Amino acid sequence: MRADITNNGSQLWRSLCWGCGLLDLGTRWRIGTWSSVRIFEDRWLPRPVTFKVITPKVENGIWFVRHLRTASGDWNVSLIKNMFVKDDANAILSIPCSLNQRDDSLCWHYTPDGNFSMKSGYKVGMSLNINESTSEKRKTCFV
Repeated sequence: MRADITNNGSQLWRSLCWGCGLLDLGTRWRIGTWSSVRIFEDRWLPRPVTFKVITPKVENGIWFVRHLRTASGDWNVSLIKNMFVKDDANAILSIPCSLNQRDDSLCWHYTPDGNFSMKSGYKVGMSLNINESTSEKRKTCFV
């Protein structure tokens, strides 16, 4: 559900929108079956704050993270090193190739288990200096 953020909204409403913005900043995809995560659009690299690839998008038909694996399930190291800038390649290759068949899932980057906690959210919010004016720049809030 989307809702507009207005200047005359209540403190509770502005706080909810602030929290939505914080969640948006701290979540990324945890790679599982590799089936649904898009290389250039989704937030999936273990690199705060963007979690995104910085390499410019290329038109080579490789759109999903699953295309970066070999038939045996390992990273295709030569493809990755040729396709991405060094920082991206290193970030990708730092992700362990999981052999289990869990689905790709969203996780909170700032805790070891990937689950959001109020404590970690507060720390991230304060360290990133997220404030009300930041959330007000967003015109919609997802609730």
